[in-house]
Amino acid sequence: MSGGVFERKEVDALKQTAVQVKFDSGRYAALVRYARKKEVSIEKELAETLERLYKRLVPADVREYIEETDSESREKGGAKKKDMTIENGQGTAGELFPKSDSIPENGGVS
Repeated sequence: MSGGVFERKEVDALKQTAVQVKFDSGRYAALVRYARKKEVSIEKELAETLERLYKRLVPADVREYIEETDSESREKGGAKKKDMTIENGQGTAGELFPKSDSIPENGGVS
């Protein structure tokens, strides 16, 4: 890759970081063109590459620690949502808006 300068940006909703990479414009245009022809998602390919790099470079014990803390954070977040629902006397979306057989899954859009 030419011009491989990375920029990190935090994405709050999913606690993920957006990564931007500078890449030669001509090469990127060709990459997009041929990825479309082969029905390949560039974003998915980059995410898989970052995951492999993460597993190769970050020691297993550090990865395990990160996974444990992420898991604990999600559990606490889920417990807070559940407590708020009970305190407010509100039900879940499924309870408030039961699934109707009369509405198509695609919302009637074809």
